[in-house]
Amino acid sequence: MFEAKVKGKSDQELEEIVNHPKDYQPEFLSAAIEEIKSRGVKIDTSKTEFVIAEEQQAKVDSAQRWKTPENLHPKIRLASNLIFASLILGIIRVFFAQSSVNINGLSDDGLFSGLVVIALAYAIRLGISWIRVVLLVFMIFGLLLEVFFLPFYIDHAPIAGVLELLQTLVQVYALVLLFQKPARQWYKENQGSFSS
Repeated sequence: MFEAKVKGKSDQELEEIVNHPKDYQPEFLSAAIEEIKSRGVKIDTSKTEFVIAEEQQAKVDSAQRWKTPENLHPKIRLASNLIFASLILGIIRVFFAQSSVNINGLSDDGLFSGLVVIALAYAIRLGISWIRVVLLVFMIFGLLLEVFFLPFYIDHAPIAGVLELLQTLVQVYALVLLFQKPARQWYKENQGSFSS
């Protein structure tokens, strides 16, 4: 793609390109370096090659950041799966509540809460250690709200109430898994790689 463009450049223009690597895309720079080498022109391209390598490594690192660590502890993976499962239970609960109580489907608040739960579950799966504390804080507030909502559901929509209770138990169990010794040990050993 860039080969045809660099072939039309003079040696002086190619030198200008490789001397200002931050101004060009890595692929264009690589094409310029190849053209310089094919012409046998004596231009130092080491600085530019270093910049290209750094940018390529940054892309790889960025892609790796969003992947589940291969050595993720099974209890942490299970906790992430349980948080995803609690979201499904919550969606089912909303539909049972809607049929028994005057609730009009998923509200914007419910959609936002669902997105937060997805983000938390995904962050757990990435091995981010501080997310456990965020989940703990959310759980404390959730349990305080549970005191008000659960009796209402039990009285007006018993199936929704049971699902609410089950959803809470699943989330509590996921949190327990994240703070148990095997998970804590994994986070400690992998803190530099996945904690941020």
